[in-house]
Amino acid sequence: MHLVSCALRSSVGVYLIQDRSSDELRAAGAAVLSAMCHAGGSFLWSSTGYYAEEALRLSVAGLDDAASQSTREALAAALADLAACAKPSNPALAAALDAEKKPAKRQQLEKLASGMFEAALVQPFVDAAVQGDKDVLTASALSWSAYAAAVDPANAADGLVDLAVKAVEMLETAHKAAAELIAKGQPAASDQHNIGACLAGGELPAASAAVIYFIRVSVIRHLPEPGQRKLLAALARATSHAIASPVIVAALEGCGVLLEILGEVHDEAAIKAVENAAMSKLSASSTAVRHQAAAVLAALALSSPPLLARLFGECLEGVETFCQQLMLLAAPYNKPRSVSVTSTPAAGSGHPGTPRGAPDSQTKHCIDGLHGNALAVGALLVASARSALGAPSRLTRSVFWIAKRMVSQPYCSSPWAVAAEREAGYILLGCMCAAAAPGLLTGREKQQQILELFSIALGPAAAEALTGATAAAAGGDVAGTDAAVACWWRAAALQALSAYVLGVMGKGYAEDPAQQVRLIASLLTPLLEVICNTPHLADPATASLAPTAAAAAQATSAAAARAPSPAGTAASGHPSPRPTSTSSGGAAPAPGPAATTATANGSAASVGAGAVFNSPVAAAAAALLQMRLLEVFFFLPGAQFWSQCHGQLLQLCCRQLTGVGGSRVLPEYASAVANSSVKHMLNSQDALLGPWLPGRDMLEDELRTFVGEPGGPQQHPWEVGAAFTKGFITYSQALLPPDDTET
Repeated sequence: MHLVSCALRSSVGVYLIQDRSSDELRAAGAAVLSAMCHAGGSFLWSSTGYYAEEALRLSVAGLDDAASQSTREALAAALADLAACAKPSNPALAAALDAEKKPAKRQQLEKLASGMFEAALVQPFVDAAVQGDKDVLTASALSWSAYAAAVDPANAADGLVDLAVKAVEMLETAHKAAAELIAKGQPAASDQHNIGACLAGGELPAASAAVIYFIRVSVIRHLPEPGQRKLLAALARATSHAIASPVIVAALEGCGVLLEILGEVHDEAAIKAVENAAMSKLSASSTAVRHQAAAVLAALALSSPPLLARLFGECLEGVETFCQQLMLLAAPYNKPRSVSVTSTPAAGSGHPGTPRGAPDSQTKHCIDGLHGNALAVGALLVASARSALGAPSRLTRSVFWIAKRMVSQPYCSSPWAVAAEREAGYILLGCMCAAAAPGLLTGREKQQQILELFSIALGPAAAEALTGATAAAAGGDVAGTDAAVACWWRAAALQALSAYVLGVMGKGYAEDPAQQVRLIASLLTPLLEVICNTPHLADPATASLAPTAAAAAQATSAAAARAPSPAGTAASGHPSPRPTSTSSGGAAPAPGPAATTATANGSAASVGAGAVFNSPVAAAAAALLQMRLLEVFFFLPGAQFWSQCHGQLLQLCCRQLTGVGGSRVLPEYASAVANSSVKHMLNSQDALLGPWLPGRDMLEDELRTFVGEPGGPQQHPWEVGAAFTKGFITYSQALLPPDDTET
C-alpha cells in the first residue's frame, strides 16, 4: 500500500511538472517531487530509475521555459533534491540496487545515480552560462545552495570545501563550451545586444556572480575556521592552475572574502600561495582578472599588515618597470603599428578591456602589466587607511609624483603608448584622491597641481583632439583603434576626477570649493559639447547596423539635436517602440551598488542606432567615455555653479530614454537601475514599498539585480581596495554624504 501511495505521488509530481498550461501546477509538481526526495525517494528508483530519469528531464526542461521566477526556483530546488537523493548514502537507493537482480539493469541504475549530480546541477548551469540566461543562473545558484544544505553533518567541512571547488571548476567547463560556441560562429544571444562584447576576454559575469554567491552564502558562512583555512588553500591552488578568466575571478573573490573573515593569517604557506597567485595575475589579459588580483592583494595586506609596505613597494616598482619596457617597445625605431585591435570577440583570449592599441602580444602584455600594477598600487593605497600599520609616507608621496610624471611627462612617444601610460597615471591619481590623505591633498598649491593634471585630458584643446580622432574612426580598424585609445585614457581621467570630487571636495579638504566646482565644470563643458554634437559619440551603440540604417539613424539624431528642447522630443508622441532603460551612459548612474553595476553594464549592453563607427571597439570606448562623464556630473556638488551644462545633460540623457537616433535599451537594465534608485531613496522603514522581499539576504537581492555583461566596465579603481565582506556596496557610495531622510 505504501508503494502504491508513493507511486501515485511520484506520478502526480511528474505529470504536474510536464503540464505547461499553468505555472502554478508545475510549481506544485516540483514541490511534490521535492517532498518525495526528502522522504528517500524510494519509488523514484523503481523500474530501473524510470521516474527519477523522467523527473530529471522534465525539471531541466522546465528551467528554460518556466514563465515565473517562483516556478523556476521550485524546479531548481527539485533538481537539488534529486541530486541529494542520488547519493550512495541514501538507504532507498541502496535498497533499490540490492533489489535489482539483473546485472545490466543494476549497472544502468548505478550509472543514473552516479551521474545525477552532473545532470541535475552542473549541466543546467553550464548551458545557462553559455547562453547568458541570468534567470536560470540565479535559480541554479539557489539550487546549489539547497544541495549544500543537505551535506552530511558528520563530514560537513570537507564536503562543503569539495563542493566549492567543484563549483569553481564548473566555470572552466562553461568557459570551454562558450569558446567552442563562438568558434563555430554562434555567439550567445545576449552578446548580440552587447556593445562591449568586442572587449570580452572570455568573461562570464553572470555565471561567475552565481558561483561567488554560492561560495559566500552557502559555503564560507557555514564553515568553521579550520575549514575556511582549508578552503583558502584550495582556492589559491585553483587560481594558480587556472587559465579561464571566470575561474580565476571566482576563486580570487573567495580568497579575498576568506582573508577578511579570518583576520590575521599566520600560516606562511597559505600567505605565500595567495600572494603568488594574485601577483601572477596582475598582468593577465583579462581586465576583470587584474581587478580581482589587485583586490586580493589589498585584502592580503590587511590580513598580514607587515606585508603592506613590501607589496606596495613591489607594485610601485612594477609600474616604473613596465613604463620603461613600454618605452623601449614603443620606440620610434621599433616596428610600425598595423591593425591593432580586431573587432571579433573571442572567448578565452579576446580583447579584454585594455587592448589600448598594442601592435603585438609582447606589447599588450606590457600594457596589461602596467595597468594591473597601477590597480594594485591604488588598491593598497586605499586599503592602507584600514591597516593597523598603515603605509610608509615615503611610498604614498611617491604615488603622487609618479602619477604626475606619467600624466604630464610620459616616457613614451607613440600615441597609444602615451595613452596607456597616462591611463595608469590617472588610476594612481584617482586612488590617491579617493583615499584623501590629508597630508598629500591639502593646500591650495597641491590641489592646483592636481587640477592642472586633469586639464591635459579635458578642456577645449583635448575636446578638439578627441573630435579629430573620432571623426576618423570610420576610416578602418587602425583609425577606429586610435579613436578608442583617445576615449579610453580620457575616461580614466574622468574616473580620477570623480575620485577628486568624492574624496577631496566631499571630505571638505578643497580650498575655495565653489571656485573649484566652476573650474571643473569649465573642463567638462567642452567634452560635453563634443559628445552632444557628434552623433557617433552621443549614440555609440550602433556599430552592428547596416550603413543605410546608420545613415537614417544619423539623420534622425541630427534632427533631434536641432530640436529646441529635449522635452519637446519626449512630448512629440514618437517614443521608442520598445521599452527603454539606461543606454550608453544615457542616464546619470543612480546611487547604490546595483545601480552602479546596472548603469555601467547597461551602457555596455544597449542596442541602438546613430553611429558611424566602423570599429565596435571605438563604439564601446565612446560609450564608456560618455558614462564616465555623466558620473562626474552626478557626483559634482553645487549644480547652480554649472547651470550652463544642464540643457546639454538633459538632452544627452533624454535621447537614450526617448529613442532619439534609434537608440533603445533592454528592459532588464531599466529594472535594475529603478530597483537600486528606489532602494536608495526610500527610508529604511519604508522598505516594504520596494520591489524586493524584506528580510531576504542582501547578496541574493544583488544577485537577482546583477546585469553584468562580457566586456562591460569594471568597478572604479579606488573601489578595488574596499572591503569584500560588505556585500557589493561600493566605496563611492560610502563617500557620498548621508541621506537626509535617515536623520
